[in-house]
Amino acid sequence: MISLIMFFLNTSATDIHNKNIVLPEMDKALITLWYAATNHCEEESWYALTDLKKVWNQNQDDFHFHQQNGLKLEEFKASVDHLIKIMERSEENGNYSNLASFAYELIWEFRAVRDCLEYDDYPLDQLWKVYDSYLEIHFVVNDIMFGKMEWFEFKDLLKDLERNWTGYKSIDNASITAWFEGFDTDLHTMSKNSFEECHQQFQTALNKSNTTHYVIPCDDMGAALNELILVYANDELIRSINMPMIF
Repeated sequence: MISLIMFFLNTSATDIHNKNIVLPEMDKALITLWYAATNHCEEESWYALTDLKKVWNQNQDDFHFHQQNGLKLEEFKASVDHLIKIMERSEENGNYSNLASFAYELIWEFRAVRDCLEYDDYPLDQLWKVYDSYLEIHFVVNDIMFGKMEWFEFKDLLKDLERNWTGYKSIDNASITAWFEGFDTDLHTMSKNSFEECHQQFQTALNKSNTTHYVIPCDDMGAALNELILVYANDELIRSINMPMIF
């Protein structure tokens, strides 16, 4: 499937900041589905997909941005509908790996819209930047060739993670609850503290010369980050799964 980014290549830098391009309930449903499908949980995946379709059907008319240049609202909505149909087939066929991949792709596509419209007031997007940075580090650390990177290149990845994490930490709970009704601020604070601790432990591990010593602290940091992301999901379904996210 051609990425929706192709529709945005000619978008101008003066795009309008429009709150209607943000659907927190859609993100909540997508994160839940992504987690359930990643762990191959049949029942929870079905419920999460059902919730996702319901949320999209109820909110797609409110999802709006001003059409300009290459950014086309109806084409985007049609592509979302197409992806959801593919996810339905994946769920019916028990192909949970595909289901998880398409759920993450749809998360990414909604992010792409906000990014192309230069909308930067949505807290979850800053957390996704932390996740993006972490995935790059995780790949390098778990690669036997260390991603064929020089140390100074790896340090640039660490700086990106630090910068994005600092940006997310600066967001107060009130800014998040303004978007996510019923958001568990206590769990969020605990999860942030857990990631911060794991992040510091990983930094300490980097003082060792043997790169194999980086793997476990890096994985621990990833587990803590996933727990932080899941604070944004459907807590009832998440509790019923209670399994670690698999990278």
